[in-house]
Amino acid sequence: MCAQAGITNAALASAAVQMTNVLMTMVAASLMDRAGRKQLLTLSFSGMGLSMLAMAAGLGFKQLSGLSSSVAIVGTVAYVVSFALGAGPVPGLLVPEITPARLRGALTIRHSQSQVQVFHHTCIWTDLVYTECLISLNGAVHVRYHCAVKMQ
Repeated sequence: MCAQAGITNAALASAAVQMTNVLMTMVAASLMDRAGRKQLLTLSFSGMGLSMLAMAAGLGFKQLSGLSSSVAIVGTVAYVVSFALGAGPVPGLLVPEITPARLRGALTIRHSQSQVQVFHHTCIWTDLVYTECLISLNGAVHVRYHCAVKMQ
């Protein structure tokens, strides 16, 4: 996707995406109690779906072909920002809140949180591999439309 968007240094682009993810996760941590987890998750999934829809439109409509690189870059950054505001950090914070009081020993909570994080990141990795396979079979535009609909 970097080459399609006109980016020549994929390593630099990846570092910029990761830095955006880290910074927005810190923002989400400060907003967590004020905005609420449910609102952050709703905002996160809506933003992820809309950014996928924008990327699919930018790459799929011939009328927008001149803007495809800008749309791809902005869509990717918007997706990362949306993910980092809710879908990334919130699941790990929910474990202590939904764990029954009788099981809330420090060891149990830490163990539960690590299990949730491993499961969460395994699901993200599986989704990434699945998405890459779908893109190679069906093309990026169709897959992004599908993901946008799935997010909403």
